[in-house]
Amino acid sequence: MAHYDLRMPVSEADVRKLRINDTVTLHDTLFGIRDASYIALFDRQRTTRFDLNGHAVIHTAPNVKKVPISPEYPAGYAAVCIGTTTSDRMERFTRQLMTQTGVRFIIGKGGMREGSLAAFRELGGAYLAIVGGTAALETTWIAQIEDVDLDDLTEIQYRKTDILILGSGGAGLFAALHAHQASPNLQITVAVKGLLGKSGCTRMVQGGYNVALAAGDSVERHFQDTIEGGKWLPDQDLAWTLVTKAVERIHELENELGCFFDRNPDGTVHQKAFAGQTFDRTVHKGDQTGIEIINRLAEQVWARKIERMEEHRAIALIKTRSGDALAGVLMIDLRTGGFVFVQAKAVLLATGGGPTMYKYHTPSGEKSCDGLSMALDAGLALRDMEMVQFHPTGLLAGTGTRMTGTVLEEGLRGAGGYLLNGNGERFMHNYDPRGERATRDIVSRSINSEMRAGRTSPNGGVFIEMKHLGVDNVRNSFKGMVERC
Repeated sequence: MAHYDLRMPVSEADVRKLRINDTVTLHDTLFGIRDASYIALFDRQRTTRFDLNGHAVIHTAPNVKKVPISPEYPAGYAAVCIGTTTSDRMERFTRQLMTQTGVRFIIGKGGMREGSLAAFRELGGAYLAIVGGTAALETTWIAQIEDVDLDDLTEIQYRKTDILILGSGGAGLFAALHAHQASPNLQITVAVKGLLGKSGCTRMVQGGYNVALAAGDSVERHFQDTIEGGKWLPDQDLAWTLVTKAVERIHELENELGCFFDRNPDGTVHQKAFAGQTFDRTVHKGDQTGIEIINRLAEQVWARKIERMEEHRAIALIKTRSGDALAGVLMIDLRTGGFVFVQAKAVLLATGGGPTMYKYHTPSGEKSCDGLSMALDAGLALRDMEMVQFHPTGLLAGTGTRMTGTVLEEGLRGAGGYLLNGNGERFMHNYDPRGERATRDIVSRSINSEMRAGRTSPNGGVFIEMKHLGVDNVRNSFKGMVERC
């Protein structure tokens, strides 16, 4: 049995000496190139720093193992051996590989198509078919393969910033503006999967923002409603921060950022009823409050020297070599598919939760729990993960439309809407003396009880009725919802 060791560039004659059952040890001068790298090299006209002329190239699908994330392995994987991918997928790259790089020996799994065979006949190269795939190759891993495949041809881009904020909802944009206000010379970057001002959940908020402003109301009363609504489970220090800072934020939104909220005839801010509140304290802009808030925040970010990385998705928090701090974040540029590593002195996660794990959900589809997942992979502690909020009222429009799951805002119940079971009966007072204005957890469980008892609508849920409030009143108060539905 012959043994060929490809340590030097090979000729056509060398290749043609190979016979069935010959062993080929592939190392030193072998270069592995995968699908995405061919596309990068030829379709996007990128270059490689490696001289492939006369060398062997294998159509690869690298077999990898999971390793700790580090600057050397930012994706958390290290290659262990080479696996071959089907050759017909490489058909359109064979001629380019031979003419542009000088490759004469190509290894793959299965047979070649006519286009590749014609290239070999014309250019004098050779193709080695590997029967049985990876198991038929005796391989040793070399650094050049990883460099070519994952670093050079994929072309990881590198950027630096002082503060990197992941997410462009209300939390992320407020954080960017406050950081800029505190230190205008800082380089601040906001990264978002979509477009800034058009992504995230803040923009989708219909109802409003609870804050104690009116005469007769108080932050203490707001605090008590919050704690009781949470069944005394909330962290009380955080709850106090929430209700007291809410007053500051609403004044900042109006007086500094330019938000216009609905007003009473006397010029004071109008506050509507929301479930679970003992006082009408929900500040709003019709039923499109989130659009108003996020538009003004985005305008202020655009007006400042705050960098934006739109259509970039973070996939890993990368630690420093010592492992005791973050070096930055690895991202994918969704427009090109390329990797981008952003080195940052500080990273702020403003990525929200993960409602898309459920079949029906009201928030943006971008909220996929990836921020929490990255934090967990990086060894950061997560808390209260069981506290998933269920909004009790969403549109049931059947299985054939994405409208199913669209939120029907809480203000409908706050304004006096009725929840009716499949028999046309109001049922909430059977579960709570506050009726439809009970907290979301109680309303959700009550609806579920009616469903389990078989008292459902034809689509399997319950009804919400507004006709007793008057058509014009509903249309004026909930203009956005009426237009959508």
